[in-house]
Amino acid sequence: MGGRTIRKELFADLLVDARMTGAGFGSCAIAIVEKQLTDSFIIVVGKKYEEQIGYGGTFYIASIGDGAREINREVII
Repeated sequence: MGGRTIRKELFADLLVDARMTGAGFGSCAIAIVEKQLTDSFIIVVGKKYEEQIGYGGTFYIASIGDGAREINREVII
């Protein structure tokens, strides 16, 4: 991506931390954002991403769970 890389320093006030993943094949960024800043982060980063890359990004909101554990039918239902 070279010059088109979006640097996390640009969004330091919205981030706890961020990392790139995906080995350059479309790539993906994992960003840890305070819950109350999530909407602002998506708006600001989404706009900057589209300006630099030329098309909109996709954002998925995840939350922290209890970690790895056995899943039984009761948990699924």
